[in-house]
Amino acid sequence: MIKLSICIPVYNMDIYLDEALKSISHELANFPEVKSLVEVCISNNASSDKTADVIQKWKQSLPIIAHENEMNLGCDQNFIDVINMASGQYCWYLGGDDALLTGALRKVFSLLDKGLDIILANRTECDKSLNPMRINLWLRGHRQYWNTKKISDQVDYLRRIKSMGGLFSYLSSLLFRRDAWTQVDYQNKFTGTGYSHVSMMLGMFKQGVRLWYCEESLVLCRDNDVFSSAFGSTNRLILDLRGYGAFIEHFFPDSQNVVHREMLRVIRRDHGMKNVASFRSREEDSGKWGEVEPYLKFFKYPGWFIFFMRNRKFAKWFARF
Repeated sequence: MIKLSICIPVYNMDIYLDEALKSISHELANFPEVKSLVEVCISNNASSDKTADVIQKWKQSLPIIAHENEMNLGCDQNFIDVINMASGQYCWYLGGDDALLTGALRKVFSLLDKGLDIILANRTECDKSLNPMRINLWLRGHRQYWNTKKISDQVDYLRRIKSMGGLFSYLSSLLFRRDAWTQVDYQNKFTGTGYSHVSMMLGMFKQGVRLWYCEESLVLCRDNDVFSSAFGSTNRLILDLRGYGAFIEHFFPDSQNVVHREMLRVIRRDHGMKNVASFRSREEDSGKWGEVEPYLKFFKYPGWFIFFMRNRKFAKWFARF
């Protein structure tokens, strides 16, 4: 029986993927007693580089199940499809440009028999060469377990979140019981958000899960924000606000509900006013910034702040203040 499926959605990451698979190989070599319990699922989203060659190379030594799409289906569908490939009791997302830390697999297996539904782990942020720089902590305090069938636990968890990683944005921090995932119906309207996996995690969160926060870092996260590089920083901000706004409206639509309000606060903490001002200071197109305003209103940023962000010079000053 497969206990753990390591699920890698990938597109044009041949060099990085080689490092990711090498880290899995090292972990299995250091913890050989679980090799028969692990599979590696890779969904190749019609890559045009040598990703397929890298996968073929590692098939010789790793328990890889691979599928290559005939055409690029977009990241959201690929995030969903790679989980559909899995047969393990638990799934662990791994970004194709990330890598497992030494001892990560042993730590994960120590948690899998606790009867948990979701495990959220911290990450170590690295430069583009995967040299560690700092550990990113998603939550405040030292509480580690919540049962989100209780509204009080949902609220307590949300109030501890420091950034969107605590709301399941970062793929490689997420482990979950596959049976809990399959109890959530994926909504096609979330295709295009860039965060299809978040919709599934929030669906589980709302239905009620046993959630564990692993304070240890399990993965090396490469500084590789492809989206911002390709589409610009303002579109990156819009992506976050639009996606999470859609999830909140779908799963927690009552604006008077305490969970709805706490969700809004999480996003305002991650994208604080200085952070938003920094985005605005880099955006020369006032029309483009106009696309951001409705989301700022939805997330309840102060009216005076939204008004003054129309002035790029003020935004530059505020970002430095």
